[in-house]
Amino acid sequence: MTEAQATLEQAARSRVLSGILLMCLGVSMFPFLNTAAKLLTDDYPIVEIVWARFTGHLICVLIAFMPQRGWRIFAARRPMVQISRSFLLLASTTLFVSAIGHLPLATASAIGFTSPFIVTALSSRSVPGAGRRSPSASSAPSSSSARTPRPIAGPPSSCSPRHAATGSTR
Repeated sequence: MTEAQATLEQAARSRVLSGILLMCLGVSMFPFLNTAAKLLTDDYPIVEIVWARFTGHLICVLIAFMPQRGWRIFAARRPMVQISRSFLLLASTTLFVSAIGHLPLATASAIGFTSPFIVTALSSRSVPGAGRRSPSASSAPSSSSARTPRPIAGPPSSCSPRHAATGSTR
């Protein structure tokens, strides 16, 4: 492995570690956000709480990304998909804030954390090709290259006879 490859690998590991730490930090903020919403539901209408939540998020995003990207942050390749996702997020947030106004916070959070399971269950029905075997997996391959899996990336295995004999990395 060359020095440049080692440097790239180290940078990739560092980015992965940074991503993990940022994800943990972001997820640790959910209890504070939900608790604040729960406390506010007694005194403010749900629409106002949701508006304040999204306005605060917008301000944070503008502060973080506007200096680097300018007005391009508002450009969307597929605006209708973006608008649809925005309305779904708005509905989800409104319903969740409404729920924590009526339920204990722990119960509402536990129900909210089931959403990945629900999405996974529904994806096999709504996403074309999800949950189905590909035609090549169910029928016999027609050529030797289709039968032999090839690594996409990464260093060769030390027990691979082809790489051990030639010393090649591909």
